[in-house]
Amino acid sequence: MYVCPELCAKELSSRERGGMDLKDVDPLCDALMDGAFPKAMHMVFAREITGEQFVEPITKALAERMQLMGLMGELEEFASVCFIHRGWHTVYLMYVNVDRT
Repeated sequence: MYVCPELCAKELSSRERGGMDLKDVDPLCDALMDGAFPKAMHMVFAREITGEQFVEPITKALAERMQLMGLMGELEEFASVCFIHRGWHTVYLMYVNVDRT
C-alpha cells in the first residue's frame, strides 16, 4: 500500500493524540484504510486472473460495510470496471477521499 506520507502522518498523529494505540496492528490498519488521505495498492499476481476472480471476493468482503455507508453504487461501479478486463497479472487500485457534502 502506498500513501501520501504527509497526510498519512497528520492523520496518524491526530488519532494518536485522540488516544488510539497505534502500536496495536488492528487500529493502525483501520487508520490506514479509513484515513482521509490518498492511498494506492499495487498487486502483482503469480498467475493470470480474470476480473471476476479479482472482484468477487472483494465485493463479498465489502458489501455489508458499503451498504451501511450508502455506497453500494460505488462498489457496483468498481465491480463493473473490473469485469471489463481479462487476463490480469498486475492490478493498481487508487483511492482518494471525496467530500460528498
